[in-house]
Amino acid sequence: HAFPGATSIVTSSEARAVELLLDRTDLRSLCTGYTSCDQYTRSKPAPESYLLAASRLGLSPSSCLVFEDSLPGLEAARAAGMACIAITRGIEQRVRQGELLADDVIDDFTDLPQGYFASLCHAFNG
Repeated sequence: HAFPGATSIVTSSEARAVELLLDRTDLRSLCTGYTSCDQYTRSKPAPESYLLAASRLGLSPSSCLVFEDSLPGLEAARAAGMACIAITRGIEQRVRQGELLADDVIDDFTDLPQGYFASLCHAFNG
């Protein structure tokens, strides 16, 4: 199922690694695009990667929601002016760190209620 909105992967990996991931999974059909480390100069926690992704999607940073599993990534999302959800994957230290920076904390995507992304799109698009 396609996500009913603009989506982007923002990663510290190189483009060839992202392309390999997209080719081996169903993610290509779910993503509008991606931003990889060879497309920006300052890594997370600098906000450059997230700001570039928002610009490519034609979105203002304040209309973006980031799902992030690293502290530098949460810092980057905040610095970019984006809402963010910390993904902790059961690591207690990440829960504590995420609670400081994130709007919400989840262990993984299965913690989200069914229809979560559709309701987000409806909320953002009216």
